[in-house]
Formats: sequence, C-alpha cells, structure tokens
Amino acid sequence: MFVNIYADNRPETLRSIIIWAAAVLFIGYQTLNVFVPNEDMIIYVRILDVAATAVALWIFAPDAWGGIIRKSPEPRDFLIVGIWLKFLSAELQGIYAIVYRLSDAPKWFLNNELLPGVIMVGVIAVVCHVLAPGAIGARDGRPAVPRRNQYGLAIGFGCAVLMVGTLIASKPDVQPWLERTRPYIGDWWRTGELWGRSAPT
Repeated sequence: MFVNIYADNRPETLRSIIIWAAAVLFIGYQTLNVFVPNEDMIIYVRILDVAATAVALWIFAPDAWGGIIRKSPEPRDFLIVGIWLKFLSAELQGIYAIVYRLSDAPKWFLNNELLPGVIMVGVIAVVCHVLAPGAIGARDGRPAVPRRNQYGLAIGFGCAVLMVGTLIASKPDVQPWLERTRPYIGDWWRTGELWGRSAPT
C-alpha cells in the first residue's frame, strides 16, 4: 500500500489518503472513546501524534541538515528546514503535554521557562517558510509557492505584535466564554463519570 502511495501522484490519491486517514482515525477514536475516559484518550492521541511526528522528523532530517550546512542554500532548503523545525516544535510540545498530564498538571510546569523557547522554534519555522517565496515554481497554470506577499507578511506580523500588546495590557478573563462551550466540547459519552472521573465544576 505504501509503495503505491509513493508511486502514485494523482490528485485523487492525495484526496483519498486524507479522507481515509481522517475517517479511520475519527471512527477508531470514537469507538474507543465510548468506553475510555477522555483524559486517557487524549494521552493516547498525544502519544500517536508524537510517534508520527518522530517519523516525519527522521525522514526529513537528512535534507534539513543538508540545507543548513549548504554554503549557498536554495529556496527549497528554507522550506525543508522550516518543515523540520515545525515538526520539532510540535514534537517537543507533544512530549510536554504528555508529561504535563501524567504528572497531574502541576501549575509550575505549565509556566516553566522552557516552553516559550519550544514554541518559538515553531515561529522560526514560519519565518523560514515565508522568506522563501517561489521555492516551488509555478507549474500547470498554478502560482509559485509560497506566494510573494510582502504586504501580507508585514500586516500579519504587525497584527501579531498588536494582539500581544493588547493581551498584555488587558489580560482578559476568557473563562466565562470557555464555560459556555463545555456542553458542546466536553465529555460527550460521559466516560469520566463511568470511571469515577467526573470533570471538575
């Protein structure tokens, strides 16, 4: 199956992979979720994500390292290194989330000094992506990727700085709004109650 996936580049193959993967993961998750508490299911999903991301890190590592050490990197190198760094950030955040849950969510660990650095690795990855316009050339009438958009880049980072400043100044209390979502995104199957793990009020 994997050989056919690698050998077949038709667009319908890409769509079918996404649809089938989403369907299998969703059905499998909901089937187990009927019987297993959410807090355990989230750990299992995190472990699956960490394992899958580790595979991607391994596959992209040689090309990413080649792009870093190349004296005259090509635009595609920026994309590859950006992809690898984004995966690295996701991997470290996934491991962090697993440890956080398994250690009974200590508040000091939630606010530790290492987490911002891990998150900023992902920001560096984004910078690598947006600073390599046209890394994938135009083909079959489709524009080059990523598109050259200096105004969008400036506006995006400007809005980010503005949002950070607004949040620092106002420190809004979003808990009342979050509580309104509990009936819709909480424990659908009440498995926490079945196992004596009802959510705190």
